Amino acid sequence: MFFLLALLLLALAPATAAGQVAEWSRRTGTIAADEAFGVAVDASGIYLVGDADGILPDLERAGKKDAYLRKYDAAGNVLWTRQFGSVFDDAAMAVAADASGIYVAGSVGPAEADFTNINRHDVLLRKFDVDGNLRWSRQIDSVGTPQNDAALAVVVNGNAIYIAGYTRGPLPGQNPQGGFDAFVSKYNLDGNELWTRQFGTKKVDVAVGIAANATGIYVLGETDGALPGQANAGELYDIFLRKYAADGTELWTRQFGTSGLEFPGGVAADSSGVYIVGTTSGALPGQTNRSGYDAFARKYDDNGAEIWTRQFGASSDALAYGAALSGGHLFITGNVVGMLPGQLGSGGSNEDVFVRKYDTSGAEIWTRQFGAEVRDTAAAIAVNSTGIYVAGSVPRILLSPEPIGDWDGVLTKLVEVPLASPVIHAGGVVNAASLLPQAPLAAGSVASVFGLHFSPTGQERAVVRLNGIAAPVFASTDTQINFQVPWEMAGLAQATVTVTVGVATSSPVTVPLASSAPGLFSTSGSGSGQGSILVGTLGVLAAPTGAFPGSRPVNRGELVSIYATGLGAVTNPPPTGVAGSGSPLSATLAAPAVFIGGVQAAVPFSGLAPGYAGLYQVNAIVPPGTPTGNPVSVVLTIGESTSNTVTLAVQ
Repeated sequence: MFFLLALLLLALAPATAAGQVAEWSRRTGTIAADEAFGVAVDASGIYLVGDADGILPDLERAGKKDAYLRKYDAAGNVLWTRQFGSVFDDAAMAVAADASGIYVAGSVGPAEADFTNINRHDVLLRKFDVDGNLRWSRQIDSVGTPQNDAALAVVVNGNAIYIAGYTRGPLPGQNPQGGFDAFVSKYNLDGNELWTRQFGTKKVDVAVGIAANATGIYVLGETDGALPGQANAGELYDIFLRKYAADGTELWTRQFGTSGLEFPGGVAADSSGVYIVGTTSGALPGQTNRSGYDAFARKYDDNGAEIWTRQFGASSDALAYGAALSGGHLFITGNVVGMLPGQLGSGGSNEDVFVRKYDTSGAEIWTRQFGAEVRDTAAAIAVNSTGIYVAGSVPRILLSPEPIGDWDGVLTKLVEVPLASPVIHAGGVVNAASLLPQAPLAAGSVASVFGLHFSPTGQERAVVRLNGIAAPVFASTDTQINFQVPWEMAGLAQATVTVTVGVATSSPVTVPLASSAPGLFSTSGSGSGQGSILVGTLGVLAAPTGAFPGSRPVNRGELVSIYATGLGAVTNPPPTGVAGSGSPLSATLAAPAVFIGGVQAAVPFSGLAPGYAGLYQVNAIVPPGTPTGNPVSVVLTIGESTSNTVTLAVQ
């Protein structure tokens, strides 16, 4: 049966199509476990931050886990690396960059050089210049009993730096609310603190993201309580977005969620508004949950009014962790278990990385899913004119050299490339067996569309639609796609066909439809010559001996199986894209007539071939009066339609 699959459905390795190419991926790591948490870009390079549990090349270790900052150029070359920390565990969680410098935020243990610390972990903020020189460092601890504090986000906006994170105790001059509190702090470019705001509930509150535009500063986080003036949507964590003025005045707060679990990912802002991404196990208002965990993106205006929400999922889970704005578009990244719609992914059962692009109105531009067959994680995204940069971690090879440790930080660059729009040739939508131009198609049959630009480099599939319904695609090349005509086309006189590759869609073409439009498969795929006809139950071609592996001529009175498509409606019809059943069989409603060498043959069965979608099998008995030799013609009629002619060998 593999012979049939290869010959009849032209099951080539599926070609893929997209406008995004992974240009390179670079690992950062030691012989131990290391991760990457943040990424930023400026005119001179790309900055990656994370933690390292060993010694990075040509550097010294400060203690246990150290923080690191690494700079790359746009070609993926390492320009410099800085490893730093205390004698305990430290981490660089976020990075921001502009013409004034590089700002790293995270957490540091008690023995950070040049600081006095009585707490277990403190907030860390450092400034470097573009050459990696340390300009200043600030360590902020809560007052009183040693507690854990950390900065998880940083943004630079004009002449100020803003950080956000969490604290377990009171920060200087602040009043704790209980449990973990969120905080936001403002510094000038020289590292002087201008103000801090600590806030929360009696439960757990954490700020994970921060963004700024000309109208204010936006803090994204999570709470399992109810912030002042807000309500908790369920018993689990909600997401909050709070806006401050530049002087630290709270302007508004929005808390939202479902009866399930929500957690925030990233936030970005520009003159068009503020955008947040995250994950929900429920269904946000007006949205539908596709799987266990769905990712979402949401836009607010500067006054806190929700503009739009887009919730989406995969065959299992989708989780969004990072957001960036560039060129009037929103880019988000995260993890996916299974496959997002229209994506191929790694084929593994663990997490892949995805990147999705929206315009500011919430229209999806494209999606790219990629990864290895083991778990790959995404933590942050940054975008500029040179490319799309995703920071994360990976335990094995992902477009890069041999792994350095058992878990490495990784930076992957994607670039958008211009795509030529797909083109369907005139008369280019045909029965995949007969290939007859201008002939009608039948619902449920296998068809081919011929044209150009069907498979640029990438991970998204080409999509064929008939009257807007996506058709199952069996195989694709740059110039041909084999697909099944949806059973939903039954009873229609014509259909409009389009091909979409990435974000580009062909001009529509109209094809005629009929209740039956038979086509007989040939071994050459040309619609003529040796037919795809097997001898009885032997599974060998009814062709001259030696012409194909195991082939031999059929005897008069012997049964042959003729493989075809387009024979129309059947009993026990399967859904579109689903193979024919072996029990019960799906027999054609109309009985075909088969002529072998011009002599009509008895047909004990005609219906869908079990195990294949759109493929029909017609069993016929070679009549006693059939002429012998090779080639002997075979033709089939059903209703008022006649197939193409193929041949077999008779002895």
